[in-house]
Amino acid sequence: MPTWLNELLTGIGLFFVHPLTYIALLFMAWLGYRRVKRERKMFHTGIGAWTNELFYPLIPGVLAIVLSSVVLLLGLVFAPAYILMAAMLYALLLIVFGARFLSAAYALLIAYLLDVGFAFFNVELPFVQVGQAEAFPVLVLVGLLLIVEAILLIRLKKPTHFSPLRTKSKRGKWIGGQMVERAWLIPIFIFIPGSGFSDIGWWPVFSFGNEVSLVLLPILIGHRARSQTELLYKQIQRTAIRTLWLAVLASVGATIVYFDVFSSLVTVSVLFAFVVFVHILRASREGRQIPYFTPRSDGVMILAVITDSPADKMGLKPGEIITKVHQEPVNSEWSFYQKLQINPAYGRVEVVDAQGEKRIEQAALYDNQHHELGIIFLKPESREEWHSYDSHG
Repeated sequence: MPTWLNELLTGIGLFFVHPLTYIALLFMAWLGYRRVKRERKMFHTGIGAWTNELFYPLIPGVLAIVLSSVVLLLGLVFAPAYILMAAMLYALLLIVFGARFLSAAYALLIAYLLDVGFAFFNVELPFVQVGQAEAFPVLVLVGLLLIVEAILLIRLKKPTHFSPLRTKSKRGKWIGGQMVERAWLIPIFIFIPGSGFSDIGWWPVFSFGNEVSLVLLPILIGHRARSQTELLYKQIQRTAIRTLWLAVLASVGATIVYFDVFSSLVTVSVLFAFVVFVHILRASREGRQIPYFTPRSDGVMILAVITDSPADKMGLKPGEIITKVHQEPVNSEWSFYQKLQINPAYGRVEVVDAQGEKRIEQAALYDNQHHELGIIFLKPESREEWHSYDSHG
């Protein structure tokens, strides 16, 4: 077997023996399990399958191919000590904070700053030499991963992507919200110093200068967000746009350090400061707004829709207000259920969407389907309230 092919297969095999690969898969499965457990405790039903977090659509795989192609075409080489510290930081951030700080910018930028700091203070790591990381490939990779992160966030816009929340305010009123906690495992090819490839003078963009090996590494991208003041997809779309601007800033930083290597530490530090600022900005904006999911007198607000339920097939969405059922006005979960019994085999509802537009949705109902169309309402009604309605009926 040619040496380069043996090195390639070894590099691919590294992905399957890398601890972070399995830590990430377990974490993704745990996210789904925890979400379903919380939903069942809060609403007595699960909104979607726990596997939604694990078996996500294959878009991350497509992005991984594109990302790897760009990294390899640019001939970016990463120091082993840097790769080791980045992997350890990924695992640490995941275990301590969940998906909250799983933006690639955190682990990759902090790893570079640690590499510089360890070299400055003469801190040694076993088996690897610190102080070898270069800012240019780090900033290019961070910029590319921020673009990937923005694309993944932009795709988080369907109501089924979000999990509902329901709490009581200090005044005792019900307040709803939405949350999402996702993680994506993206395998990418990178170069590290080694003996697999050498004397490749025809490389498209940059020449290596030394022998390198090709390895397949697990990269984690995660996002955690919650909102009680607006539909969550709006917050996430803003975050995606800011993430794209961070990617632009990383690209500018890479250009600067390519021509002026002495500016590396300052450039990486400035980019990291902007990453932290964007995170703080998102959190502070949420705290200044008034709640969006609150009880209404003109109808019942939809907090969530169960996947594959009649309501899901009718196109009902969280945040919309059901004002009438079978042309009869409703203003509580009980009245909604009662009006639905006017024609148990057929559901017809009048809805006001988030833009204030009215529409009518209708669908046939079957005996094995959810008795309330599969809608989770903002204001729950206790067993005592239902018995009270029965006694007055």
